[in-house]
Amino acid sequence: MASIKNYLLNWVGLREKKPRRHQNVFTRLKESLEKEHLIGVGCPAHIMHNSLRNGIELMKLDIESIILKIFNYFSVYTVRTEALKEFCNYVEINYQPLLRHSKTRWLSLFPCVERVLKLYPALKEYFLKAYLWFTHSLMSIYQANLAKVEEEHNSVLEISKILQSVLHMLRNRRINNFLPLSVREHLRDNDEAESISNEFISVYKACEDYLMEWITPLEDFKGFEWMTLLKENENLKYDDLVSCIEFLRIRGVEIDDVKLHDQFCNLISFLKSKSNEDEAYFDLKLHEQWTIYFKSVKNIECFSELLKICEFYFCISAHNANVERVFSLINTQWSKERNRLSVQSVKSIILTQYNFKNMSCEDFYNYLLKNKELLSKIGSSAKYD
Repeated sequence: MASIKNYLLNWVGLREKKPRRHQNVFTRLKESLEKEHLIGVGCPAHIMHNSLRNGIELMKLDIESIILKIFNYFSVYTVRTEALKEFCNYVEINYQPLLRHSKTRWLSLFPCVERVLKLYPALKEYFLKAYLWFTHSLMSIYQANLAKVEEEHNSVLEISKILQSVLHMLRNRRINNFLPLSVREHLRDNDEAESISNEFISVYKACEDYLMEWITPLEDFKGFEWMTLLKENENLKYDDLVSCIEFLRIRGVEIDDVKLHDQFCNLISFLKSKSNEDEAYFDLKLHEQWTIYFKSVKNIECFSELLKICEFYFCISAHNANVERVFSLINTQWSKERNRLSVQSVKSIILTQYNFKNMSCEDFYNYLLKNKELLSKIGSSAKYD
């Protein structure tokens, strides 16, 4: 009993202890009792615990800390938990509460990891939300302007104006280090908030640099900027046309500059009258504005050189969206079920669809009823295009 008492006193530090290599209870008890025949098997649970810890600690990623942080992130915030539930519904998995891991009980790590894996799709979406919100904000710039770019009758200058607008917005966001509030909110409790923010700002710069590089070819058409018939046209001068004339001459389009000067003066008078009488004119597409002007002039000699410039300019395709639309129409008609259609038949169908795309079925029906010649061809046995 005395030996056991002395051991316990040593254990709580009331007696001077000698330094020992092993400090577990069995070693101390064995040394205090001086009983060599005491047998100890150790604790297999702790052996496995320590084995696992030693192995896991060699990993570069601290899984234990991640599990603890994920649990702590949601444990006391009902709003975050509800948001996680929504993400679970979004990815179609059943929500289950995250489990708490105890550093002193490594057996608790397995069920915690298992639970995180079950919720991983939702957790991944949740913690990627800052990236998703940023991407959504960034793409909103492109989405609205892409719709404008792909409009059917856009000209090169109109496309250039849209791209310059996108470039301007990207530059302003980069200069102001702009991040949407939705992004800032999700970065508020993130240890890497500053790093992620810098990453987002660098995205603006990359988008800006790429856009600047690829819109450079459009600078060749700066000489045609006078053709955008703006309401504020009092500053428009004939000298603005000189670079355009030289551009066309290099490409084999001869412009009589004497005639062009007089025709230009007539154009300015027309635009000033429209500024006073018909402001809606300047809201039309560029090709529509020029069409109205040409129709308003009775004698072709009054716009012959302007017409040459317009014929060249509007022949330039501003984008390939129209071509892609035609390919889509062809794929719709030339399907596996209709793979024996001849090229001529497909061509005729596509021409009809494309040229009458703005006409409803009822309008097309009425159009056919009024066209006697076309009705007779439809009723005949002869082939027609």
